[in-house]
Amino acid sequence: MISYLVLASFLLPNIQGPPAAPALGFRNGEGQDLYAARKPIFAQVIGVPNGRNAYEEYVRAAELTDNEFLFYARPFEDWIRANRTGKMPILPKGLKPESSLLDIQREKLKVGAPIIALLRTATSKPCFRPGETIVDTLFPEYGAFKGVVKLTAECAAAEFANGRPDEAVRILRDSLVMAHKISDGILIASLVGTAMKSIVLAAVKGNQLLISETGWRDIETTALALIAEPPTELRAILHDADSIKRSMRELLLNQKKFSEAIFPDKEAAKKFQRMDSDQKRQLYAEFEKKVDGSYRQIYDVLLGPESGWTKPIPEQEPTILPDNPSPQQLMTWMATEVVPVLGQIGSVAARSKTQIRLLALTAHIHRFRFHHGRLPNTLREAVGDAELDPLSMLPFIYERKSEFEFRLASKGTKELGEIELKYQRPTPTNEDKVVPPN
Repeated sequence: MISYLVLASFLLPNIQGPPAAPALGFRNGEGQDLYAARKPIFAQVIGVPNGRNAYEEYVRAAELTDNEFLFYARPFEDWIRANRTGKMPILPKGLKPESSLLDIQREKLKVGAPIIALLRTATSKPCFRPGETIVDTLFPEYGAFKGVVKLTAECAAAEFANGRPDEAVRILRDSLVMAHKISDGILIASLVGTAMKSIVLAAVKGNQLLISETGWRDIETTALALIAEPPTELRAILHDADSIKRSMRELLLNQKKFSEAIFPDKEAAKKFQRMDSDQKRQLYAEFEKKVDGSYRQIYDVLLGPESGWTKPIPEQEPTILPDNPSPQQLMTWMATEVVPVLGQIGSVAARSKTQIRLLALTAHIHRFRFHHGRLPNTLREAVGDAELDPLSMLPFIYERKSEFEFRLASKGTKELGEIELKYQRPTPTNEDKVVPPN
């Protein structure tokens, strides 16, 4: 039976070498520390920079999170949260044993200054992931990107504490723009970007009463600009499908590499090697048709109204691959196996879009508060017809909790539950739980 992990290593674009850097201290036969000698992320992903692509700044920012202070700060923070019980971890440079969590955030602000500057520069540039660069691991920058916004959220918290709320908002705005821009890639990039947006939105929600009227105006302008754009998942679907098809096309051209990797049995490999060029083109055409059909389903859904984005997508019947398959059987199997699970993409897009819309509404409500000295009695009083949620087709939930605090949410869908700026998955009800038979 063919190993899907082996297959994926050939089908995923821009992959070469082992799937991860070796552990710290691992050495080759010549005594070289392979971790210390690893290739920097920027060199892996960007290669030769041109200065016109925001992705360059974002990858450089990701590299800067590989920092000694940040490495030692995490266990020190955990020790503080545990009331300083147990042995004190290694003390990060610049801190004292009696340092507070705010002291750590302020040191992180110093470490994060060049990262913040890179994000600010990138905000005004177009952004795309270079598609032809050979990298050593599977998209090595994506995990580090989340580290960037986690750091910038703490930098913003330090600026709020320092009495610089407008600078804190600019940091969060540039982080939100980064999350949005890197989403415009393949589907995994879109999912990473959504997770990054959640970090930024949680930071905004946690500091609402510290944001100035100018800051809320900046946030609203940014949010409305993002709402006006088509969902990044649309472009991600096209990129993903094209990437898979291009990888397969290139792989088919390398007959020896393809047959040895995909057909571990020599007799099965010979079946492929005996095929002529026309047969291979026909084989690829069948693969392309099946892949396009899978992606087209969710693409068409996202072209429609938001209220339909979460509707279930019929899943394809799994293909059983026999031992020593024919080339035709292999292509049918691969066309279903290499396509990621698409059924959840609509829900991810709906949640992300709704949260950005909630951000814009939250900003408008706070601007109303600054102008009138009070919160609106109803959402309609502040935003007019914008109170209608395109996802649920019902008014957004608006509840005043105190003089200057309120709750704002979308009623969402059955699959997503209620959606707020800081999203939590719905708790399964008894109806949703599967009861085993007696």
